[in-house]
Amino acid sequence: TPERVDDPPQPAGSSEEPWLESEAGNCWVEYFEGNSTLVLASPHDGCLEPRWAGRRASDTVTVRDKGASGIACAAAISLAASGAAAERGGVPAFKVPHVLLCHVSRSVLDVNRSSADGASCPRGRAVWEVYHALLDRALATASQTSGGCGRACFVDFHAQAHFNLNGGHDLIEVGYLLPLRVVSRAAELLDSTSEAAAAL
Repeated sequence: TPERVDDPPQPAGSSEEPWLESEAGNCWVEYFEGNSTLVLASPHDGCLEPRWAGRRASDTVTVRDKGASGIACAAAISLAASGAAAERGGVPAFKVPHVLLCHVSRSVLDVNRSSADGASCPRGRAVWEVYHALLDRALATASQTSGGCGRACFVDFHAQAHFNLNGGHDLIEVGYLLPLRVVSRAAELLDSTSEAAAAL
């Protein structure tokens, strides 16, 4: 259940905008800077409903991806620990992923939509802006540590809501931005490759 929370106190004599940025950065969004090319994010596991925030339109998706933030953090810790173990063995491999978490409930803010569609009010849009500024910073930093290739790997953690629809299997799903015709063709290619391999 989303938790209603009060605004942090506004510093005396400050303007609205700097306070919003501070509020968004310190309370509603959390960023842990890493030193690797990997960026992990959890945009939909937030459970906080700030009192300033109105609910998003009733026809939008507002389901919480419960547990996604914990999985993202556990993955980061596991990767960092395995890197530390390798480094102790003489391999310089200690790398920590960047981690970005949104703690605001998806019912009032969806950072994976445009700011117009994802935020319910001006303060929500300010939090949206801070989230994306931190994501840009993480990706820029990660790409600078990639040994000159200028690339980063971004993994957005979500939960699935169709456990009962897939036969009760606890599955990890990989999302992609490919049209169905490409995915279908890839399935045909995999099938033909499997048949060719079986014939050997």
